[in-house]
Amino acid sequence: MKEIFFIILSIPTFFLYFSFPVNSFNAKKIISNFNLSYYDTILFNIIINLNLLLICSFFKINFHFIFVFQIFFSLIFLIFHFKDYLIFFKKNYIFLFLLILFLLVYFVKIAANPSLTWDGLHWFYKTSTFYQDGNLTNLNSLPFSYYPHLGTYIWAFFWKNSFIDAEYFGRFFYIFFYMLTIASAVHCLNKHYSLLNKILLFIFVVIITSDFYLFGGYQEYLIFCLFYIFSRFFLFFKEHNGFNLFTYLILILTTNLFLWVKQEGFFYFFILSLIFLLHSKSKIKKIFFTISLISFFFFIFYLIKLKVFGGISFNTKIIHENLYDILNFELLLNKFIFISKYIIISFFKFPLLICVVISFWLLGKKFFLKKHTFFLSFSFLSLSLTYAIYFQSASNHEWLIPLTLSRILFGISGFYLILFIQSLNSLNLKRNINFFKV
Repeated sequence: MKEIFFIILSIPTFFLYFSFPVNSFNAKKIISNFNLSYYDTILFNIIINLNLLLICSFFKINFHFIFVFQIFFSLIFLIFHFKDYLIFFKKNYIFLFLLILFLLVYFVKIAANPSLTWDGLHWFYKTSTFYQDGNLTNLNSLPFSYYPHLGTYIWAFFWKNSFIDAEYFGRFFYIFFYMLTIASAVHCLNKHYSLLNKILLFIFVVIITSDFYLFGGYQEYLIFCLFYIFSRFFLFFKEHNGFNLFTYLILILTTNLFLWVKQEGFFYFFILSLIFLLHSKSKIKKIFFTISLISFFFFIFYLIKLKVFGGISFNTKIIHENLYDILNFELLLNKFIFISKYIIISFFKFPLLICVVISFWLLGKKFFLKKHTFFLSFSFLSLSLTYAIYFQSASNHEWLIPLTLSRILFGISGFYLILFIQSLNSLNLKRNINFFKV
């Protein structure tokens, strides 16, 4: 009973922690012409705070100090905007109740079966090190030391600040981030969709994207959510008549996080940077500034990897003696067919991918994709990367691909969640609807 009480208490704690520094009541001052939902501002705060926690991970800073500091300022914001929050909760209590109910069910399900799954056990080496007040240099002696550490640092952070000493409390953050991402997407439906429509869509998207095996310590949901945030706000940034600094910084900060979450994030960092440079319609000075900022983030990443781990490493070397096998046409063709086969299988494992294909078809007919070609560019680059990873790998592809491909595609699918929502908005015949009105 005590455990259930603290699980319930952890839900408002997450909401409170990520209520600072942006809230939906002052967001209009920093992002004009964009009606942000409450859930969007929570995502903004998650991105800002994850970057702050990333900085903290490079130093030995007490977890409790960071947590109390953040909660203190969040409480001040809450008190200052108490009436605004009260009005908002009264107007939106039905959907909020649904969201909290889903969070509670998922939290309890994890608590009932807290065992870590295969990759989660590998990530846990880093988590336990941070939990025991270790620092970045202590990771060097661990198995899979070259794995990016941010996800495990967050895991340890919320574990350390949990109400009871239970490891799975740290993993609750992954579920919270995931649920708020789905809530944000659902609230992008235009005003012609009712509350019931939003509720049903929320339930549907959660069902087709949930995999409790991945909640056993995997980092895929972080990738999924980060991809959604980038595409959601890049779509706004691209169409915005003026240069909005805050949205720009959120996009850059989101891109930066990819470097520190998973190995594939190294490549996603460059793909999203390229997408931004090619499709943002920025002037030359701003493009130059963006390149400088991206280069700075990568330079910091490289320096830390070099100092602590001796360089940037992956599961397999990029250049290896078996790389020449790519020149073997028969072997290359067999790999291509095998990869393509499991891409199709992944569509049935994660049905959101099927929704994405339907969305491409619907929006292609309505010329949306012609206007927003960055979705096509991302599709080409991410799919090319996926094939290249397995073409290059020296591991047995018949063992590796069934084990990993579906997870890679699931993470990438987060980029298209906003495309799926836009396709639903396009079904309404009133074409003068502003997609960004929430």
